[in-house]
Amino acid sequence: MNVKRIILFIFCIALVAALVIAGVMALRIKSAAENPISVFFGDEIVIPEAEIIDEPAIIEVDLVRNEKSYVKKENIVSIAVLGRDATPVKEYRDDGGNTDIMIVMAVDLNDGSVKAISIPRDSVAHIYHYKNAKPEIDGEYFDKLNGAYGAGGPNNEDEVQLSNSVTCIAEHLNAFGTFDVVINNYVEIGLTGLRELTDAVGGVEVTMASGIPGVGSKGQTVNLSGKTAMTFVRDRHNSGGDLGRVSNSQTYIKALAKKLQSMGAAEIAPDIASTFVSKNLMRTDLTIEEIAALASLVADIDVDGLSMKTISAIEANNIKDFKDHLKGYGYDYEAFYGAEKWEDLKIKKGDEYDFGFFTEYDSLEEIMLDVYYEELVQ
Repeated sequence: MNVKRIILFIFCIALVAALVIAGVMALRIKSAAENPISVFFGDEIVIPEAEIIDEPAIIEVDLVRNEKSYVKKENIVSIAVLGRDATPVKEYRDDGGNTDIMIVMAVDLNDGSVKAISIPRDSVAHIYHYKNAKPEIDGEYFDKLNGAYGAGGPNNEDEVQLSNSVTCIAEHLNAFGTFDVVINNYVEIGLTGLRELTDAVGGVEVTMASGIPGVGSKGQTVNLSGKTAMTFVRDRHNSGGDLGRVSNSQTYIKALAKKLQSMGAAEIAPDIASTFVSKNLMRTDLTIEEIAALASLVADIDVDGLSMKTISAIEANNIKDFKDHLKGYGYDYEAFYGAEKWEDLKIKKGDEYDFGFFTEYDSLEEIMLDVYYEELVQ
């Protein structure tokens, strides 16, 4: 056998192997799209047969709040969507950057409904700090929640920074242990990723709530390109401050969802995600099968009716009084922090008088109960 035949033979084997792998992956994606619950929770979900008894069934209560009993909803997958003001390599920052967009998407795998919780970027929260270049926590303090990513240590692996950000967000939503909600997965995208994603789908259409120079005037419907999308989601000065920016990010996500629906989300979402992950423009711990399952599940939802809630907050001139603000909500802080005394937890040095938002925990609790719990009426 000459050299040309050997090369051709090797090429044919490689081609057949690639086709087999592609076929297997296609079958896995198709199966995932058809069985989303099994993708996330496995096939060993056992529903016990109901016993016929005279006495009424006793339902275990998961939470009592304001003299009402609640049970936690099952089969909800929570995904933290993080929009960072930096992208690996192209917008490298020594401090790791900030998560200027923080949205938790709660997907109910039972009925395909989606509810989203937006957290203002400057919400003051409990933050863990990691040693630089070492995945070890070396301190904790109160500061703006969007800084939790950078507090993960700029020279640590990206997974450490992402984990710290997701951990702090989950703790904030759970209101010092009041609730018991886990964030299952994350999707993080930076500036370049946002721009290229918008251009990859041919732009997204939004109606301007306020005028933004270079984007559009109030009331105008525009097709955002990658460049104008970055301006739109980051604008504060023309959109009413940080809460206006939150509203813009929600508008963008709805517009993107509509565009993906029109293009066949279930078919293209896995390919787009794979491309962006491979180009280091997006990070996620979702598998291709999980992405396919989610895309299939929400492919036909009413995007306009998508519930997107923003946690109410009090705009503050300083964060020194944050602990005084929290005292009105009656949380057992010392029990939550264990051996750490509440009085010893500090505001981050240098940020005592920095601008921030104080979360209205009544608003947070109302949202958490609506998204993750059902009132038990007996």
